[in-house]
Amino acid sequence: VRTNAALARPFGLLALAFGAAYSFGAFFKSIQTQFDAGRFSVGSLFAVTALLYYCVGAVAGPLADRIGLRRVTGAGVLLLATGFALASQTRSLAQRFVVFGLFVGGGVGLIFVPALVAVQRWFIRLRSRASGLASAGTGVGTFTAPLFAGWLLEQQSWQIAMQWFALAIAVSLLAGALPAL
Repeated sequence: VRTNAALARPFGLLALAFGAAYSFGAFFKSIQTQFDAGRFSVGSLFAVTALLYYCVGAVAGPLADRIGLRRVTGAGVLLLATGFALASQTRSLAQRFVVFGLFVGGGVGLIFVPALVAVQRWFIRLRSRASGLASAGTGVGTFTAPLFAGWLLEQQSWQIAMQWFALAIAVSLLAGALPAL
């Protein structure tokens, strides 16, 4: 049972973090319309965000070694949730680049590597299998979260949908996945 929890939490962290980031596709048209922006401009926003989360991921590992997995991942969760909350309030595409890029990109970056490190610490035998299963959370999140975002957008404005995402991220990650890392 303890082994399953050690695998489920990183899986959940990765599913929620990457799912939130990749839900951007569902918001694409709304952002394009709101800011009267071209596809390249809006697409570049996601590209910058992805660049940042992989660059921050390179720093997150050594940082987690220094100050702990919980602190680093907790900071990532707060950045991710704050990024969605603030992005719902942006008034220009430039503001969105700063807010979404830095906060969401930084948040995912701080979650990504520490979640995988947690698996490495728990599993000696079958470590590769456990890492692969935890990493599968990324795929599950990138499939399901955009569907959820699309459903929310049918019910609400994109601003309200992003606020719901912020709340879901904060509650799900802080209450469910984070405490046991």
